Amino acid sequence: MSRIDQLLKFHEENPGDSFIRYALALEHIKTGDLDKALVYFEQLVAHDPEYVGTYYHLATLYVKMGNRP
Repeated sequence: MSRIDQLLKFHEENPGDSFIRYALALEHIKTGDLDKALVYFEQLVAHDPEYVGTYYHLATLYVKMGNRP
């Protein structure tokens, strides 16, 4: 089972867990699936804006994707 598969299983069990969303986004970056990473980071900002670790990685991802918010 891949890391993403494991994290998705954890996410199904506890969909409100911000760390799991954060970890899923980072894993998707590692695999090159930037669009999926963006979805998880943007969900994280919407649902838990105080999860501060998100903002650095989200900004870096925007730059990598050529998007400037």
